[in-house]
Amino acid sequence: MEATPPAFPSWEEAIAFSARGRANLPAATLQEWAPYTFRRLPDGTVTWKHDPLLREEWLGPDLPPRAKTHLWNELQQVQCPLLLIRGQTSHQLSPELCERMVGCVRDGQWVEIPNTGHFVHHDDLDAFLAAVTPFLARVAAP
Repeated sequence: MEATPPAFPSWEEAIAFSARGRANLPAATLQEWAPYTFRRLPDGTVTWKHDPLLREEWLGPDLPPRAKTHLWNELQQVQCPLLLIRGQTSHQLSPELCERMVGCVRDGQWVEIPNTGHFVHHDDLDAFLAAVTPFLARVAAP
């Protein structure tokens, strides 16, 4: 969060920031999403469309209390099959964490999609569907 600016001087700079790490995402798509992601302030600057306190609680050396909540017991209660999809270049989930997560459920598996970030379905929709389609076919089978 420290590397994420709270505001931008212009709409174009906000969109350019959101494009970082999304090389496979068409510029037109980023333009289309911008009004859902950003808002213009009265002074002309552009900021995120979320509560600023959300960002503030993640700044500094300590994680917020809710980020320290361990949900492993809750994950073990999941009764349905679980498919966890990880983008290869994503910093949100490590392969080790994926292994641990799917190990908590009765029928869990994870796949890593090469050359994608956190938004796998945006970066490579075909690879995303190639992972999801057989999973859904298997769990939907009578």
